[in-house]
Amino acid sequence: MSGLSFPSPEPWLDPLVASDIETAHPACSILRVAGDAMAPTFRPGDYVIIDHRVERVCWDDVYAIDLGVGVTAIARLQVKYGSGGRAVSVRFDNPLYPPYEIETAKLKVVGRICGSIRRH
Repeated sequence: MSGLSFPSPEPWLDPLVASDIETAHPACSILRVAGDAMAPTFRPGDYVIIDHRVERVCWDDVYAIDLGVGVTAIARLQVKYGSGGRAVSVRFDNPLYPPYEIETAKLKVVGRICGSIRRH
């Protein structure tokens, strides 16, 4: 596990998460989305469920990554073709945020996003 812990920010979320991902719940946490980098997929105020059992980029998917200084970002990660697994493309759904590449060794994956809860 990553060592980072995100307690459920709302008491009503725990029973909902437990029923939906019963077997994964002990390895999961809930994080409230604060920025618009992944909009429209995840909007500010939404919640994402992070599976902490995934600590590296295994396939192209949406992950929580540690940017340092207590900042966690949600991004689409894709192993860069032709890099031999040594580079990852970091992409956001909002076109205002440009993609960038990072060396796999410098990337700190907190977990894979395995679900979300949208506040209406």
